[in-house]
Amino acid sequence: MTGAAVASVAMANVLKEEKKQQVLALGRLGWSLRRIEQAAGVRRETAGAYLKAAGIEVRKPRGWGRRPPSKPANEVITDFSPAKPANEVITDLGSTRCGTANVFCGVEPKAGRHFSKVTPTRCSAEFADYLLEIAASYPEADSIHLVMDNLSTHTRKALVQRFGESAGDWLWKRFTVHYTPKHGSWLNQAEMEVSLFSRQCLGKRRIADITSLRKQTRAWNRCMNRTRVAIDWKFTRKQARHKLHYTIKRSQY
Repeated sequence: MTGAAVASVAMANVLKEEKKQQVLALGRLGWSLRRIEQAAGVRRETAGAYLKAAGIEVRKPRGWGRRPPSKPANEVITDFSPAKPANEVITDLGSTRCGTANVFCGVEPKAGRHFSKVTPTRCSAEFADYLLEIAASYPEADSIHLVMDNLSTHTRKALVQRFGESAGDWLWKRFTVHYTPKHGSWLNQAEMEVSLFSRQCLGKRRIADITSLRKQTRAWNRCMNRTRVAIDWKFTRKQARHKLHYTIKRSQY
């Protein structure tokens, strides 16, 4: 039984003459058994036996039998920079941020009138003062249509807190307020005014102080009003109703 088993294994490892010559040729080229197995599809043991019988030295794989040198337990790595003290101050050589400011941007799109005002913040008192200046610019208007988003300071309460109940209510009634829908502030043409101001006046530079910002904002505002730069708004009511899925139910009477 043992002899029969050995004979069957030997018969199973016999290669055809074409495959045998391929293995011998690759061995003469100095290929390793792993590469011969991948290229010829012959097991390493079989290829090694044929090469040994033909007197061809089998090249061992690169790095075979070698181990990477281990570091001794007491080795100290000294090529790192020394630790910095915890209280060391890191100096930033770039620009220093000295604060922020707010710019209110308003526009009468068809007439090309622009209203830009720099304020330290955008609190309710600053907003109330801004509306007072806009109302003063239209002394003969019965009502001023004002489109704005739903910011918490854009309310009648801001005017009342700033000017009192009587004067604040009078100023609020000078306007017919239209709030943009939720996630629809892009419907306000003043957003285009903000983009124009940002690109043409501010650019990508930093302005040193609020005094310089006010000076440059006034110069930009005068130039825009002098040339009467209007906004060509092409988003019609029909397109808006289709975009926002808004329909008008007309009375049958």
